[in-house]
Amino acid sequence: MRIREEYRGSKKVVCSLVLENDESPAIEFLEQLKLSNPQSHKKMVERYKRHAEIGPSRNTKHERHIVSSGNLWEFKTPQGDRLLYFNHSHNRVILSDGFHSGHKSHDQQQYDNAAQIRDAFLKEEEERGSATK
Repeated sequence: MRIREEYRGSKKVVCSLVLENDESPAIEFLEQLKLSNPQSHKKMVERYKRHAEIGPSRNTKHERHIVSSGNLWEFKTPQGDRLLYFNHSHNRVILSDGFHSGHKSHDQQQYDNAAQIRDAFLKEEEERGSATK
């Protein structure tokens, strides 16, 4: 896995996670959202750009911590769309995946999946760092 920079703000850099098959679940979600719900897509992009420019929102209707999953957060839109991310280093945010919120059990599966991807990325990064020392 690797990361690709998507937006550089004055406080944070927003990156997307790119899997081994060169797919980026978060970016693919945003592309689908742009086609299916342009208004929600616009709000989602505004949310992560604002985060990059001035930091996290205190409004839980826009952004919130996923308590059950440790270092996992979500950007939210009123239409029920969610874009998951985790913090990496002091100024980097990594978008991992996105989905349309539905039933709570479905949402929890999405959070669990994103947490597994996050953990795999961090483990790979740690192993790469150890190999270069």
